[in-house]
Amino acid sequence: MKKIFFALCALSILTVSSCSEDFVTPEHNASEPMDEYFNTEARIFQGLTAAYDPLEWYDYFYQYDALHLVYDIMGDDINVGGSNEGDQPILVKTHFYTATSTDVCNQMWTISYSGINRCCVVLENVDNVPGMSDETKALYKAEATVLKAFFDGNDSYEPSQAEVTFNVVDGKNIFTETFDKMEGEGGNDDNFDVLGSLIGNLSSDDCDNAGWSHWGGSNGKADKCVRIEMSASLTTPALANLKGDAFLFFRAAQNRDAATSIDLSISGGGFLSEKSVKLEKTFNDY
Repeated sequence: MKKIFFALCALSILTVSSCSEDFVTPEHNASEPMDEYFNTEARIFQGLTAAYDPLEWYDYFYQYDALHLVYDIMGDDINVGGSNEGDQPILVKTHFYTATSTDVCNQMWTISYSGINRCCVVLENVDNVPGMSDETKALYKAEATVLKAFFDGNDSYEPSQAEVTFNVVDGKNIFTETFDKMEGEGGNDDNFDVLGSLIGNLSSDDCDNAGWSHWGGSNGKADKCVRIEMSASLTTPALANLKGDAFLFFRAAQNRDAATSIDLSISGGGFLSEKSVKLEKTFNDY
């Protein structure tokens, strides 16, 4: 059996969330209504293929906004180079912190929201396609969900629902924790400056699933999430049905100025592709 183990290297608030289905509202201008178009497996597969397409747009979409370039260009890892400051001036201004509201690497957000839109189209229509097997529908939804999470990671928004989900590649949801029973201060009430009591009140009885464990004296309940103090930890129940590859989705935020990251580990075999994530004073999807 495997356990996913969350260890925070500083004070933080931990929660997780599913995405709001009405986050993107597309407008369809073609002659054939969108809700009548996806009526075959071939057409919904076209929609899923289209959701992958924006991944290659980051290299050039009216701007050179390659993600590995833009993310590092404001640090010391990359020099902008070029023949002069007029060679890709937006990148030059970004590098020297002189970008303006009109001269900025903004196409990466256009690309991301285009990808989100296309993923939402698949997720909103796949269940209504006649003749598709449940397994194929689950697979398409899993792919669209992972793609949407990637595109979401390049933008910022705050869904209101808290939830943690482990998804295996065939689309079956094997574990979900909402923390909706937690009643306390901080997190979903937009308060990220909570000083917890030295005597914590966190209990697995307030979780959706039995078997959660934690280490650290002042861990506590927050507003539909949990607050993990300093270098404390939170451990899921044993996931007996976790076999093969799986996707882990969660949401987390920084509390006060102490937390900067969350460390992740797994016991009982297996490995994680990412073992640490950075935190901000707002909930982000991971």
